[in-house]
Order: sequence, then C-alpha cells, then structure tokens
Amino acid sequence: MLASLPDHAAAAHANLAAPDRLRPSARGVTDVSDRPGTETLLLPREFELLTVPSASDVLDCGVEQARRGADEGTLVWLLEQTHGRTRNGERWHAGPDDLHCALVLHPEFDRATSLQLAFVAALSLGAVLAEQVQPMTTLHYRWPDQVLLRHGKVAQLRLAGAPAGEGFEWLVLALDVNVGPLSGEHEFAGSAVQTDGQCEATRELLLEDFCRYFLRTINEWAQRGFAPLLQAWRQRCAQLGEYRLVSLERGEVEGTLEEIDDDGAAVFASAGGAMRITLEAYFRAVLGTP
Repeated sequence: MLASLPDHAAAAHANLAAPDRLRPSARGVTDVSDRPGTETLLLPREFELLTVPSASDVLDCGVEQARRGADEGTLVWLLEQTHGRTRNGERWHAGPDDLHCALVLHPEFDRATSLQLAFVAALSLGAVLAEQVQPMTTLHYRWPDQVLLRHGKVAQLRLAGAPAGEGFEWLVLALDVNVGPLSGEHEFAGSAVQTDGQCEATRELLLEDFCRYFLRTINEWAQRGFAPLLQAWRQRCAQLGEYRLVSLERGEVEGTLEEIDDDGAAVFASAGGAMRITLEAYFRAVLGTP
C-alpha cells in the first residue's frame, strides 16, 4: 500500500512518500493540455494518472480499473461526470469546473483500519482548501464523508471495495468537489470553492495539492497512528449536538450525535438509548462487507 500501518516502530516504508519526496516525477507528469479546460498536471511519483474525458460516475470508473487489476496509486481523473451520485444514490449535480477523481488503493490491514482512510482523505482535502480560500472562511467535516465550506457541502468522499478475508483486496476512494458555481440542487445545501471560498483555485490545482497532502497525511497516519488525525478532524467537526438521520444497510436510524469515539465511530443518543455506528456499518452497503 502507499502506507503500511502498525507496527509504528517500522513506519519507514519504502513505498511511502515522506514530505521531502513530494515532488513531481516522470511517472506523475501527465500532459492533458490538449483537452479543454485542463493543463499539465504535476503529481507525486506514487500516482499514475488516467484521464477520462466523460463518464457517468467517477467511482464506477475507479472500480472498473481496480477490477482490471490496476496498481495501487492509479488515479482516475474524470473531466465530465454526467450522472454522479451520493452514497445514498441521490444525484450529485456537477458543473464543468468541478473535480472528480478516484484513487485505487491496496490496503494491507483489516477493514476497520482501512476505512480510517476516509478521515485521511477528508483531512487532506481540508488542508488544501484551507490554503486556497479566504482567511476566516469556515471549514468543517461532517461524519464521516463530507467536507463543508461556509456550512454548505463542498465535497463528498465515497468508498467501494472488494472484501478479502479480514481486509480488502482493493479499495477505491472517490472524491467529488464543487469548484465552480453550483449547478442544480444538492442533497444538502451546497457550497463551492471559488464562490464561497472567494478564490480562483482550479480543479487542476486542487487535484495536484490533494495528492501531495494525501501522501503527507497517510505518512503521518503510518508513523503516529489514527489518534492525532482523529484529534485534528474533531477540531473541525460540524455536527456535535445535531439531530441526524443516517441511512444504513438495515434501514434508516436517527438520533443526536454525541461524539466521535476513538475508533472513528459515531455515537448517537436515540429514543432507544445510546447507538454506536461504526465506519464499517456506515459503508457496508457499498463495500459488500458481511
């Protein structure tokens, strides 16, 4: 994998990019300048970019590559997403300037640990946005797969995987980011990087920076474990005390979010008492886990 987790004493892995290695290489330089609205991308050497002009949904594109045996680090960049969807199957309305990408991963640990990558990705995108948007712009995370800008949903994270034993044969992490002005209606009130962040960041810039920050954050995860990342995520958690309806494989559950525990699970207060929803339970329907 891009990172191998515990034991932390052996965290210096040959295939893990330390911060001083986050520079472009021949493998990561892809010229897409002949396509409208794109320019040459400079990505870290750990990524192999596959540019798709148009398709229904970027997660499906990533899954297709994973099923074909794509190497870890294969990064699908979808320039036009025609029928994107949310985790619940609702329509994700995409504009021509928005970012849609999917990363193929080969986790080496159990499912519960592998799903912490949702937090790794959220923190990575959060760091990118914090650098680009105007100072004092509110930035929050919504458990476990959304990033909010000015209290509107600016990005969603989605996962798909092939279970194998206690872990995954492969895991695909998809990212949808509203960059340009919003188009259509979103499941929740939406926001966009350029308009709500009052900046000129492009999808090309966001993709480059996300890849670099993802490697930095996964490096920290490998060296220090989940706790420091979870602490950073909690500092921007938007919804403690919020009454929320959550769709699970067994049906919808509801309650007031009380905390995100040390495993990244959400603890809700409901009419029937305390209710704990693990990451595996949340993502089970799309991961095919038993």
